[in-house]
Amino acid sequence: MAGIFEGAGFGGLVQWNGEMIEKKIVDACIKGVDQTMSEAAAHAKNNHPWRNRTGVLEGSIRPVAQAQVRGAEIVGVWGSASVLYAAFLELGTGKMRARPFLRPAADAVYPRLIGKIKRYLGFAA
Repeated sequence: MAGIFEGAGFGGLVQWNGEMIEKKIVDACIKGVDQTMSEAAAHAKNNHPWRNRTGVLEGSIRPVAQAQVRGAEIVGVWGSASVLYAAFLELGTGKMRARPFLRPAADAVYPRLIGKIKRYLGFAA
């Protein structure tokens, strides 16, 4: 990329920092996604529509896998990976209506992700 500036009178003053910038952006995205997953898990624990009897399901809601680069995406996993009936509550069954708690948490928290990424990049949110 620096080659296009060589004859333009810049005399080697322009330096390509694309890899460094890309790393900074990816790091900010990973931090933002990790923080957003933690907030979504907390929201789901505190705002579920069922009466908590044992605390098992509520205690299982957490980030499951930290954010990481997968191809052209930053992917993280959160929810309840250890309690089978979490899916029944979230999606419902043929005999029970859905009582979603993960999707509403995502809907409440995900819109703030871009602000987190901007803050990690040093921009005012």
